[in-house]
Amino acid sequence: ILFKPSETTPMTALALGEILKEAGLPDGLCSILLGAKETGQLLTRHPDIAKVSFTGDVTTGRAICKDASETLKKVTMEL
Repeated sequence: ILFKPSETTPMTALALGEILKEAGLPDGLCSILLGAKETGQLLTRHPDIAKVSFTGDVTTGRAICKDASETLKKVTMEL
């Protein structure tokens, strides 16, 4: 799993990573990638990413669906 949180909540994501590590999740099973909008776009457009899951606003969700459709990714949205 590659988890790219909102650029406004990086510390929460890093705390989650520490909790997962303390719980015994094997190294490499969940990676946290911090970055801005452009980082997310690179992920949603990348041909080796098979699925995108997004929780957030409708405008961003539409943009993600558009980008993901270019490489026929599976998409799950919670808008």
